[in-house]
Amino acid sequence: MIIEFIKKKRNFIVYLGLFLISINLILLNPYLTFSAKANLESDVINISGEDIYPDVPWLNNSGFDLPVYPWFSEIEGDVSDVGTTSIQGQADFEVYGDKRTFSNVSGTPTSQDWLNVTNPSFPALPDFHEIDDNGCEISHSWVDPTDAFQSLSVHWDRNITLPVDMSDYNITSVSINTIVNASVTPFGTTPLYRGGIDVEGDTVDGASPDFTREYDYARFYVLISDIEKNDVFEISFNQTTNLGQDSGPTIANLTDFSLFTRPEESLISYLTTVLNNDPEHKSFTLSLGIRIFCTDNGQGDNDTWNSLRINSCNLTFTYEKIIDQFTKASWKQEGNKISKKISGSSIQITKANLNFKYKIDPLWPSLSSPNSELRVLINNKKHTETIKLSSATDTFQLAKPGGYDVSSLILTDINITVSIQVFLADRFDLDHNITVSITDVYLYISYIETYSDYIPEPLIYTALLIAAVIAASAIGGYLIAYQRVLKYPKPVRKIRKYGRSLRSANTPSTGITSRESAFEKTFKKEVNKASKFLKSESKQKIGVSEKITKISKNGG
Repeated sequence: MIIEFIKKKRNFIVYLGLFLISINLILLNPYLTFSAKANLESDVINISGEDIYPDVPWLNNSGFDLPVYPWFSEIEGDVSDVGTTSIQGQADFEVYGDKRTFSNVSGTPTSQDWLNVTNPSFPALPDFHEIDDNGCEISHSWVDPTDAFQSLSVHWDRNITLPVDMSDYNITSVSINTIVNASVTPFGTTPLYRGGIDVEGDTVDGASPDFTREYDYARFYVLISDIEKNDVFEISFNQTTNLGQDSGPTIANLTDFSLFTRPEESLISYLTTVLNNDPEHKSFTLSLGIRIFCTDNGQGDNDTWNSLRINSCNLTFTYEKIIDQFTKASWKQEGNKISKKISGSSIQITKANLNFKYKIDPLWPSLSSPNSELRVLINNKKHTETIKLSSATDTFQLAKPGGYDVSSLILTDINITVSIQVFLADRFDLDHNITVSITDVYLYISYIETYSDYIPEPLIYTALLIAAVIAASAIGGYLIAYQRVLKYPKPVRKIRKYGRSLRSANTPSTGITSRESAFEKTFKKEVNKASKFLKSESKQKIGVSEKITKISKNGG
């Protein structure tokens, strides 16, 4: 019946299919238009709402109440140059200066401090050498020709160790003062023999340009060296020229005179060098020395050195702390993140302002370090504006009226770390401590969170799309089937089907159903219909089956 209806109404069905397809296209048009627009304008957000957060304070304990947590400090560079401390209401940066004076070598040398050693350059010793209550003393008599050594010497060494590593200090001044005296026999007691200390111009003992090319002398000196004596420098000295004069005024004694001293720049350089040779930069050796030279003026020349003495030695030097370049000290705090409260939203930083107060005590040495400064860093990124420490005063002042605009340094979804840093940009000497203080550190951040009404694919469009696809597929499939098969009557369809089978490579079946098989098939079909009304009776009671069977067997 349905097939007959379809045959009669096939034009109607064709028109209905075309109509449904058109309706689907019309319904899908807004969705397709929306999708195309979304693809072309993916950056455009249709605002449905925004949350505004103005001037949110981002730091805790801005006034540094004790304990100062969550503030913490960090130091980069030489930790002996800077440190951090805090008191109620402020956090401090300490720049550690230092000035020291060495004056441990002074007065009369004693055997407890000074050790008698051999001079490696002139190892022969005089007849007598010792340290007594009046200092270091030697005496010697040279007799020609029995005395083989014309040059004799003796040293007294003292090793000195300083309390600090001198690689972190500069020596700023050095002075040394050494007092000596001497007594000799200017001429011999036997006129037939030359005798006494011979100097230029002597006539009594026959010393003259005709008899000698050299003269007798004593040399007093002070040496400075490293402990291993790899570098040895003479820092003060005196070599006699008229001691022993016997013509004109006789000069047999030199009473308490000072040794000549090298220029202070040289003394600083020598002392710095020997300290640098020490692995710990702390130790050096000071040596007191006396050397005598006896020239041979002929047979029977006797030179008598009654007493050569070093009465006192005073070494003094000052040194100041070196502040290393690029040393940094920071007070830091790690704040919260700026996070989205709504999924899919966006955040815009509209303003970020940081300010603080600072002071310094005492004032900064601007001539020694003109470039050192206070810095502001957000997440380790330095703000372009800095404060020269040379401009700081001893009372608290604002870092900048109106504060620093740090909005370009603020990022979302990471913790915001604020750092106030003292940056020592110069290498310089500092002889006293300096304290830089900060307080009232505030960071205010303003931002807007914006969220969109965009829904990627409304459910109604999805449902319509699915329904349209199913309907179009069903109608399209039926139209194809109708055009190819269903528009023909059933006998024609069978003939067409049989014709198609003839084109097959396999031979079509030609079997003919027998009368018995056909009758039995029809009979069973009819019996099945009747069984609905005779559920309790069997086939044998009807009395038909046997007769039918017998008839079938007789072929009739």
